[in-house]
Order: sequence, then C-alpha cells, then structure tokens
Amino acid sequence: GRSMAPVQAAAEQVEAFYRAWRRFGEVLQRKGDVLVFGLQPGDLLIMDNGRTLHGRTGFSGGRRHLQGCYADMDGLLSTLRWLRERHK
Repeated sequence: GRSMAPVQAAAEQVEAFYRAWRRFGEVLQRKGDVLVFGLQPGDLLIMDNGRTLHGRTGFSGGRRHLQGCYADMDGLLSTLRWLRERHK
C-alpha cells in the first residue's frame, strides 16, 4: 500500500507477508463486494469510518474538490441529544 511502512519481519516471513497482502488486495476488489458511485456538487457522504473501508477511484480532467471531516460518535450523539432537548 501507498501508506504502508516497510515490513518489519524476519527475512523468511517477508514472502508470506506479501503473498497475504496481495490476497487481501484481491478480496478488497471482489465483484459484488465493491460499491462504486459518483458524487455531484453539494452531495454529502457520511460513513462510519471504523466500519467501512473506503477509497476513491482514478480521476482525470476537470477540477475536483473533496472536503473531508471526521467526527466521533460520542460527539455526534451528544449534539443530537442537545438539539432534541433544545427543540422540545
């Protein structure tokens, strides 16, 4: 992977690691297990980052702007509770 640090393993384990790593990559690309869709300007995508493996496909031409934001569930649930109480 692009963001993976060098493998820290004994020489005899490196080949097995990369074999498993390639297999993992194959699993991630299995037809039927991958959802691909486009977003339009103004679209919002929310996902549980701890439960969803996600990425972007290639892009060529034009301009693209994707704004990311991370929030923890405790903060979100607290805000929702506050809003519900405020608007009773």
